[in-house]
Amino acid sequence: MSNRVILPSWTGRAFVFAAVCTLFCAAARAQGNYEIQVYGADTIPPKQLMVELHSNFTPEGQKNLIDGVGRGLLVGAERVWTFLLRTPEAVEEGLRRALTDALPSTLVPAKYPLCLNGTGMTLNPDLIFGKLAVADVKYKLSKRSWRKDDLYQLVAFAAGFKVANAAMIDFAHVSRPVLETAEFGSVHVAHLTWPALTDRVPSAALEQLAREVVAWSARWEESPAPTAP
Repeated sequence: MSNRVILPSWTGRAFVFAAVCTLFCAAARAQGNYEIQVYGADTIPPKQLMVELHSNFTPEGQKNLIDGVGRGLLVGAERVWTFLLRTPEAVEEGLRRALTDALPSTLVPAKYPLCLNGTGMTLNPDLIFGKLAVADVKYKLSKRSWRKDDLYQLVAFAAGFKVANAAMIDFAHVSRPVLETAEFGSVHVAHLTWPALTDRVPSAALEQLAREVVAWSARWEESPAPTAP
């Protein structure tokens, strides 16, 4: 049995996931067990991401169909198994790849971990802009004030990578002003957003975010890198 993922439109997070990954999903049913599957959807254009989940199982030799059975997330007599697909990682990777295509070659971001000596831990910002800045994608909707845990994490990223500029990228589901830049000593934390609005197509949202990144980068040289005490 094969089902395409249907993202509910009634939550902001589901819409954000659809906008960033540019998923054009449609419900589909296979013709039968082990037969060719036919979907009522067009071929996805190049550089567009589609997620498709397949579940194939025949417990005790019988074809177990969801259709007509009325399965739900409840305790029952039959034992089944499933798996979780974490969306934050997919959103972060999709946004990084999209910015790689949209930004000038001098601003193409990278991603790699930084080991913290003596701790066994690593710092893993989603976007590293050479030795000038770091940014992290938050799979969250924007709020009217800074979230302390996200802000502290970005300051730690900047200190670890020895840069003076950091940015949080989250998703705005309504039109609202961007948060003011937060200053922690010599570290400046900016706020960038992907406009996750129902009237905004993903390509236009990407262009807007890319413009924000370019404008943010113009301020990098103005901020000296933090120095060790």
